[in-house]
Amino acid sequence: MAHEVDKPIVERLDVDNYATWKTRMKYLLVSKGLWAAIEIDDVSREIDQKALAQIGLHVKEHHLSTLERYDTAKGAWTHLQQVYQAKSNARKLQLRQELTLLKMMPNEPLTKFFSRAQDLQTQLRAAGHPVADQDVAWAVLAGLPAAYSTVITVLSTTSENDMTLTDILPKLLHVEQKEQMTQRRDETALTARPSSGNGTGSSRNPGFSGSTGFNSTPRPNGSSHQKTCYYCGRPGHSAIAAPSSVTTRSGAISAGSISSSRIAASSSGSTAPSHWQHTHRQQQ
Repeated sequence: MAHEVDKPIVERLDVDNYATWKTRMKYLLVSKGLWAAIEIDDVSREIDQKALAQIGLHVKEHHLSTLERYDTAKGAWTHLQQVYQAKSNARKLQLRQELTLLKMMPNEPLTKFFSRAQDLQTQLRAAGHPVADQDVAWAVLAGLPAAYSTVITVLSTTSENDMTLTDILPKLLHVEQKEQMTQRRDETALTARPSSGNGTGSSRNPGFSGSTGFNSTPRPNGSSHQKTCYYCGRPGHSAIAAPSSVTTRSGAISAGSISSSRIAASSSGSTAPSHWQHTHRQQQ
């Protein structure tokens, strides 16, 4: 059981882990006394085949068809090195550029931003290009928005030791919390602010119009105003326009006398005599 625990474990070669696989595989072959098959051309057939078998056992299935073309461990090792060295360099350049251009996204939590930086550091290490913790911390500070400018200045001028993400995270979280409180307060104030209207009226005076002071209701027949009978109060006709149509039981009454009597009755609060009759002539 102890032998199984101490057994070295090498992750199988895939498409993006060649740098770490190469190092671990070398240590495995050395531990088994098989590394000479990679360094020396003239080795025994037995050592060479054992080394080739170890290489084949520690690659993913899509590599097997390629390795089958090689009869020696050194041939298989050299082929993998040539293929993945170029890919590894391109991968290193890509990851390094991503770390240099790292920017915090709008509304992105600070902890998530830090996790992205740490993930890039891990990938660079796996590609055979380790990046110091201080370099990652500086990349994170450079990618923060303007709200963190004050604390960035303080950290860059007062820090005596090499900065790490663990060191700067608590200080930056304090700024993030203040920004979140300010944003919530602004949103609350905006929601509580009363509406100013659309410029055509007021919420307290819905009938008020900006140009005339009052809303105008369109009249039928294209007219904005219709005459109203002073006697019955109905629109669309005028008793004054037809003085001969207003009669009493004793005879015709002139429009002037009707107007005077009606005005007098209105001003005194009395109503017109019940025996007054008139016919309406519709407004043309």
